[in-house]
Amino acid sequence: MEKVKLPRRVAEALEEAKGSCGGDIDKIAWNIPRGYRGDVWFWNELYEFSLNNGGFLKLIDALRYGYDIEPEPITVTITPEMQDKLRKMYNDSPRDERVGIRYALTALDIKIPGVNA
Repeated sequence: MEKVKLPRRVAEALEEAKGSCGGDIDKIAWNIPRGYRGDVWFWNELYEFSLNNGGFLKLIDALRYGYDIEPEPITVTITPEMQDKLRKMYNDSPRDERVGIRYALTALDIKIPGVNA
């Protein structure tokens, strides 16, 4: 069986549950459907995930076969000051480093005037 893909927050909750139960996966599995327990965020997170279509079985498979974290998009904010620093670094760099900088920015679909735009 393959590893299960879990959202980051669910994977983190599963790790917390493992720690609180001494790694006893049977105990974790039996505790997931019990639901809310005050401020214990990880049990609440696992319970909520288990209510989704197939979520409970996905958690059980993750306990049995392991899991990977689903890739997430990230957001990058590049301030005008950062652009200025990058432009200066670009202009002060040797030609081969400039090619690398342009290549990296293009691969990430980031356009910086004076560098690659």
